[in-house]
Amino acid sequence: MDDPLNALLYEPRTLLHWNHVRGHDGSWRELATPFQKVQLARICGCWLVARGYEEDEFWAGSMEGLLGDIVELHRRCDSLAQELQVARHDSDCLRQEVADARARLESVAGFGPNTLRLARGLQNLARRHPTAAAWCKQALFLLFRTAA
Repeated sequence: MDDPLNALLYEPRTLLHWNHVRGHDGSWRELATPFQKVQLARICGCWLVARGYEEDEFWAGSMEGLLGDIVELHRRCDSLAQELQVARHDSDCLRQEVADARARLESVAGFGPNTLRLARGLQNLARRHPTAAAWCKQALFLLFRTAA
């Protein structure tokens, strides 16, 4: 039984493998969803009844179980649709942020290399001397407020 070559053994007419049964008899019924049972009945229901594995064509269960699965799928679809709507809104917000950043960059690009070099120098100076930078900001604020 533990021989790896056994994995290749199957019945040629039905294509069932030597170890196709697992667990106890009928354990697949407990594991399969109603939807899976209906699909199995559609594909091989007559074969199972003809060979005595099932008593009649109604072995897959009622349609109520399948309808319950369909209702659950609709609920999940509605939930995913809401998540998609939120993701689209977030995406639109990010696009707007990118557009705003691009506009700011385009306005900076018109300054020229000397102005940008001066701005970079002031930024480095402000990092090294944060207290002096705070005083300069307050002074510039007061200067521009009184000028307006």
